Amino acid sequence: MNTAYISSTEARPRAALVWTVAITASASVLLAANVPAGVVVLAFMLLFFTAFFRFAPLLYLMIFLIPLAPMAEVHGVSVHDFASLSRIVLFVGVLASRVVRDEPIVSWLVGGKLEKWGLALFSIAVFSAVIAHPLESGSERSLFRLTSYLLFYYSFTGWIASSAQLRKCLVALFLSTLVVCGLAFQQVAVNGLGSWFFQLYSNQAEMAPQWVGRVTSVFLGVNSLAAHLNIILPLTLAVFACGVIERRLRTLAVVCLCLGVIVLVLTLSRGAFLAFFVMLAILLKTVLRTPGVWRKALAIIAASAIAGCALSYYAIHAAGEGSDGSPMDRFTSVDEGTLMRGFIYASAWSMFTASPLTGIGYGNFRARFNSYIGDGPDDRWDVHSLYFKYLAETGILGLVIFLGFVICAICLARKIWRDRDGTFEPMIAAAILGAIATVLVQGTVESLIENPEFGGLLWFMFALLAIVRNLKQVQPERALSAKALAAGAQM
Repeated sequence: MNTAYISSTEARPRAALVWTVAITASASVLLAANVPAGVVVLAFMLLFFTAFFRFAPLLYLMIFLIPLAPMAEVHGVSVHDFASLSRIVLFVGVLASRVVRDEPIVSWLVGGKLEKWGLALFSIAVFSAVIAHPLESGSERSLFRLTSYLLFYYSFTGWIASSAQLRKCLVALFLSTLVVCGLAFQQVAVNGLGSWFFQLYSNQAEMAPQWVGRVTSVFLGVNSLAAHLNIILPLTLAVFACGVIERRLRTLAVVCLCLGVIVLVLTLSRGAFLAFFVMLAILLKTVLRTPGVWRKALAIIAASAIAGCALSYYAIHAAGEGSDGSPMDRFTSVDEGTLMRGFIYASAWSMFTASPLTGIGYGNFRARFNSYIGDGPDDRWDVHSLYFKYLAETGILGLVIFLGFVICAICLARKIWRDRDGTFEPMIAAAILGAIATVLVQGTVESLIENPEFGGLLWFMFALLAIVRNLKQVQPERALSAKALAAGAQM
């Protein structure tokens, strides 16, 4: 027995305990000097150490809190986006844990094509904002969030190493969605956004939408909620269709599917509806191909959609004069927001032609667009198109790399599905293929990547795909090892 190895593993917890006591004492000094800032510092130190020790509930809590990302102002703390900062700290803890455990680092960070394309996308964003153009405040914020998305991705791929952990991640995601849907129903019940909403976004009250009978739940916009649901609903369908999943998880997925479809209807988001139908068509060709399964799935979706339509009519009429008319008016008329999008796209194209190779700098559209509209709230309008955003802000290079990253993810998901072996993981890959389709379709009229909630969920989805890839690579090796052991036992 290697006594040196045992002594080193026993020394790690003792050393970590010493560091914990030392840093906690330092945090206490900060608390005495500036209580609010000290509490924030202490909280992030605890986050680091729980990630370092791989305390599993932390991982699932981070998933549960993905939809929650309000800005917070704390005296003595310059960062207001605590959600993005927490994802960065989570990664630092996971990285330190892998270093101490002597786990591979390079292969984790750049081992696959998906990681390489993700780093290329991050690099072109940094190049356009920092090197090709002088760094501006809009770029600082956008790069900070993009950094948090990428590191959030690595946190999960560097931590999750089993199918059981993957399933628990889905449980946390579905439970979070149930809470999101519950708060949306509460808004319909009180005929307004709710007092809790304005307390949550007390620092962003000017960004709060007017209540017109369309739910937002914990998000600052209707379309953000719709895009969030469109990423999660294909996962619920995949779990529902998977026969090897335990009954409790399948039941949770069905409940989440029912409530999610109802709330999706309550958003009355035209782009999200189209994206949902495209996703459903993809899943009918993959995970829902079995006749009994697709009939039940369509029945659940149809019943939920009917309930959502009835509730939507009630919410719109209850909103009264503040509403946009009947729900059908959303699909038979052109509103002011739709007309505004045309002007936004023309402005984005002008910015692209002014700097076609690298764009105006990642994250700079909002500030530049203010010069086009003259007045109005600062930082209000985004590009409202994922493609125009990358074209205007990162140029043709950025758009090509973004499309390359997406195509790489699509090819990986399709490969995993084609090589399916009756296990759980290929079903998730097919669901992610449908989720990517919703992002691409809704991305024609929305650019939500700047929102920490949507950006975090999007990169978590890519992380799930990478985790499925890693698990499929490990399983054949385990099978070969088992056969070798069996052969050795027979000798």
